Amino acid sequence: MKLIKYFAWFLWGVSAVILILFLFGSKTEGDMGSIGMYLSWGYILIGVAALAAIGLPLIHMAQNPKLLKKTLLYIGIMLIVGIIAYLLATEILGPTTAKYTANEVKWTETGIIATYFFLVAAVLAIFAGGLINMIRNR
Repeated sequence: MKLIKYFAWFLWGVSAVILILFLFGSKTEGDMGSIGMYLSWGYILIGVAALAAIGLPLIHMAQNPKLLKKTLLYIGIMLIVGIIAYLLATEILGPTTAKYTANEVKWTETGIIATYFFLVAAVLAIFAGGLINMIRNR
């Protein structure tokens, strides 16, 4: 468990350094290098989160095989949300001078849309939990 804690601190540190470089980097017109670095780090963090979201339940499942069905259901839901977000993402580029490919824009928008889905699900779960507690304590 300490390894995970140190890895999380490492990710926080690298994120802070990249944020500082992004905020105080060169501000010349048309310089997209710092934005590209920021987006690349975002892709890496999304990948780490996806691996953690899939890997940690699998480790827990190996320790408790009774949770296999539940774990596979959650992984399936996550994959379905990812597929729906990818299908909803557009391939439209902004100005013709953009230095990003249509694929990069589509994957970025996929991450944003998936985040919106999970945010709405989290808010609904909070409200549903509060409503259920109100009804039970009545």
